[in-house]
Amino acid sequence: MFNVAIIGHGSSLKTNRLGYLIDTHDAVVRIKNGIELSNERPESFGSKTTHVCLAAQVLSSKSDYKKDSALYPEGVERWLYDLQSDDETLAFWMKRYLTMKTGNAGFFSTGTAAVMFACKHLAPLRLSLFGFDAYRHPGAVYTNSFGKVMGPGHSWALERLLIEEMAMKSGTSLIFVE
Repeated sequence: MFNVAIIGHGSSLKTNRLGYLIDTHDAVVRIKNGIELSNERPESFGSKTTHVCLAAQVLSSKSDYKKDSALYPEGVERWLYDLQSDDETLAFWMKRYLTMKTGNAGFFSTGTAAVMFACKHLAPLRLSLFGFDAYRHPGAVYTNSFGKVMGPGHSWALERLLIEEMAMKSGTSLIFVE
């Protein structure tokens, strides 16, 4: 009975005040700097963090990933989404994504990478996705929890199909929480 929550950056989190529900999960995965939001507004974003998923391409250097700081407290496991790694699971899902996509969708998002890592390393029975607004409404322009207007930079509809496939292959029940 392992329940995992992955916390995205969708603005729906700001108004829904679901922090208490997020904190009931056995593991809570935050994306990039999402841990800042949990510190600032735990009533909306929860306060529990067990894992953080970071994208190597947005770090100024690999040493940033290893640096101890208040942002990544002791005991929080960090997953590095690195396209240069030799991780077979990442290679499989990236290849799958690239064969599905059309146009210039690029690589999948850190949110999708967090789902992949959770399915691989935590093998949850239930995976609850909070703040994955773009996956629910692909193509829409939206404002994230940091107030940044986000356009359709990723192929969100395709990424949603991909994470649904990831969950199905790992025997995980997937829930988008609004």
